[in-house]
Amino acid sequence: MDTVAQEYWDKSYNDFDYFVASNDAVTSFLDKHLSDCNNKTVFEIGCFPLRYLSYVGKKGAIISGCDLTPEINSDKLKNWLQKENIAFENLYHGDYTKFISEKKQFDIVISMGFVEHFYNFDEVINNHLPYLKKGGKLIITAPNFVGKIQKKLHTLYDFENLQRHHLPSMDIEKWKNILKDDTNIVYADYFGKIDFWADKKKRSFSKKIGYFFSKNTVSILKKISFLLPNTKSYSPYLGIVAIKK
Repeated sequence: MDTVAQEYWDKSYNDFDYFVASNDAVTSFLDKHLSDCNNKTVFEIGCFPLRYLSYVGKKGAIISGCDLTPEINSDKLKNWLQKENIAFENLYHGDYTKFISEKKQFDIVISMGFVEHFYNFDEVINNHLPYLKKGGKLIITAPNFVGKIQKKLHTLYDFENLQRHHLPSMDIEKWKNILKDDTNIVYADYFGKIDFWADKKKRSFSKKIGYFFSKNTVSILKKISFLLPNTKSYSPYLGIVAIKK
């Protein structure tokens, strides 16, 4: 029930140069909600290429993750983690649901841009919980393409990418309702102030002009975004933080 064929991701990651995410809205979100994760065990569902999981590792966590991309087991990735002095336990290749039966639980479970690719996103969100210890912290984020401004921009300049996402999943009230019985919700909202990105692709001349002006307008607004509130209309992400009961 995934919106994207696995072949698309595998092709996207050919000859991928690993990097640790930095100075963006998601890392700021992680800093706020994972202020102390030193020596904590962290598991990310759909972790490849580990740009955010490695960021959490840099904060002192011991990381594990799973992904369907074969590169998750590559020596290249493991050597890179060692070079970056990031402590890791297990990197699983395969369907994340099969690991539930192993009953391995972690202090922190995250997924960053994963649930929005599934039509059965409610089931996917619930399936995070078996990996989490009682009292452990759950963090889920996704891009927000459904706000009026975000949806308009992605429809005009990023339509193919838009179609790779299940838009009804990008609803923070639905996330809260899914998790309310089994967790205490600490945070649930749209975040990132204002931003816009689009996949690289060929565009008509008129679309190139429109995209150029849209990007530059957003860039100007981004510089004063500290004055702006977060809102579903234009904030680029949604996220939830919850503690397992």
